[in-house]
Amino acid sequence: MKYFLIDDDDIISIIHPQIIQRADPDSEILVFKDSEEAFHELKNIFLGKLKTPDFIFLDINMPFLTGFEFLDQFTEEQRRYYSLTKFIILSSSIDSRDLEKAKKYPMVYDFIHKPLTKEYIKSLIEA
Repeated sequence: MKYFLIDDDDIISIIHPQIIQRADPDSEILVFKDSEEAFHELKNIFLGKLKTPDFIFLDINMPFLTGFEFLDQFTEEQRRYYSLTKFIILSSSIDSRDLEKAKKYPMVYDFIHKPLTKEYIKSLIEA
């Protein structure tokens, strides 16, 4: 499985790949601390018609582009191209408005609170 982790938190950027690796030892994990850089990489995948990530874990509160602004950047054609990719919002927010806003994006598969767990990754793989 191929994972993108998009989170500007240094600790999360170290811990989450380890959790994913324990749950999915053969995983390919790319970590982005900058949402614009991640979007650029996804755009290159789209343009090159390369293998899309299976899962994208996206933090809401980031500099440059917030998680929601990141999702807003996708064109309709890009959304269709990434239709098999599961976008999962990761948040430390307890604001119910964030959850409600996330539900408005058809690309968003789930909204979970940090940190990731090995059990959650396994449940994604088995789904």
